[in-house]
Amino acid sequence: MVEHTFGGVWLHNTFDCLDQRRNSFTFLRFAFAVLVLCSHSYSLGGFGKDPLYIFSNGQCSHGSVAVDSFFIISGFLVTQSCLNTSSIWRYLWHRILRVWPGYWICLLVTALIFGAIIHYYQHSNCDYFRTFPNNPLTYIKGNLLLMTRQSSIGNLLATNPYPNEFNGSLWVLPYLFLSYLVLGAFHLLGLLKKHKPILVSICLCLWVGNIFEQHMIRIGMVLLPEGISVKVPNLLICFLFGSMFFLEKKRIPLHSSIAIAATILTLLSWKYGFYEAVFPVVLPYIIIYLAIKLPLKHWDKWGDYSYGIYIYAFPVQQMMWVFGLYKCGIVVFTLVSLVFTLVIAIVSWWLIEKPCLGLKGISVRCLLQRRGTRWQVGRSNERGIYKSVMFIKRNE
Repeated sequence: MVEHTFGGVWLHNTFDCLDQRRNSFTFLRFAFAVLVLCSHSYSLGGFGKDPLYIFSNGQCSHGSVAVDSFFIISGFLVTQSCLNTSSIWRYLWHRILRVWPGYWICLLVTALIFGAIIHYYQHSNCDYFRTFPNNPLTYIKGNLLLMTRQSSIGNLLATNPYPNEFNGSLWVLPYLFLSYLVLGAFHLLGLLKKHKPILVSICLCLWVGNIFEQHMIRIGMVLLPEGISVKVPNLLICFLFGSMFFLEKKRIPLHSSIAIAATILTLLSWKYGFYEAVFPVVLPYIIIYLAIKLPLKHWDKWGDYSYGIYIYAFPVQQMMWVFGLYKCGIVVFTLVSLVFTLVIAIVSWWLIEKPCLGLKGISVRCLLQRRGTRWQVGRSNERGIYKSVMFIKRNE
């Protein structure tokens, strides 16, 4: 057990305190998904800007902080999964099962159900599939591979405060899967086990590079030609720092004083404009501290509804605006949207996501062996039938 001192007090590190099976990560993901929905209520309901966006002078919003936190948690947990997986192909198979099935069903529900309801409400006819140039079938086809190539269906949402966008939350998913691929590549290169200092150095270099480029832009100095940027997406940095915190958890002391200091520093960064310079370090610490200390370690037994809430909240809120729910105020708009979204997320978890995650243990080799066994049995049965027929013919 590694111990550290902070202000003369002995500190236990996260390796000693974090139970990999009993923690509050599931609750935190749920809370962050709800926070994204609440943040979107301002723009989707036409209620102005997110309060944190105003307080931080445009640095971030409640929704963007929640998404950053999602990626930090993913980096932390997926790194553990990657190290415990037998092969890179098994790792990728697990990641595909987590993202793609729920995403594909969301596309179908959005195009075939939400869009149809909105169309009938606005036009009172059943010409939904043949009226629009950007019809629901092209919406499904164009967005199958995580990249959003068609954001609207006809002109259904043309009058919404956030117009012509059925699901503006899906832009995050390509970055999530990219993060999975980058982590898998690092694992193949041995950076997660034998060469961890190299990974830490990469994370720090990316972080410092982003800070430097952002500072150059603020002071009006452009070092690269227009349209060219070396800035790494913040979401990838969040994911990698979550991964780094997992790999270095034996070295990171855990204490309430450090968590309080990190929280105060975050608040000051929002107020005085240096959030991008500190969030990759302070945010992971706060999140891991909460995952250990919050008394919500049995949240898993209810299910993990965070992914469903995140991918369905946006189209539900767009639909709520079409129905005029914004007239009741932001509180009612948010609560009703949350209830509808939560119901859909629960169905998605129990009928789609959880059953698909149950396929993690499937082996292609076993499937082929089973198929070969069945083929051999079939061939044996055919030989038996052939022999019986020949015996009958001889007796005739």
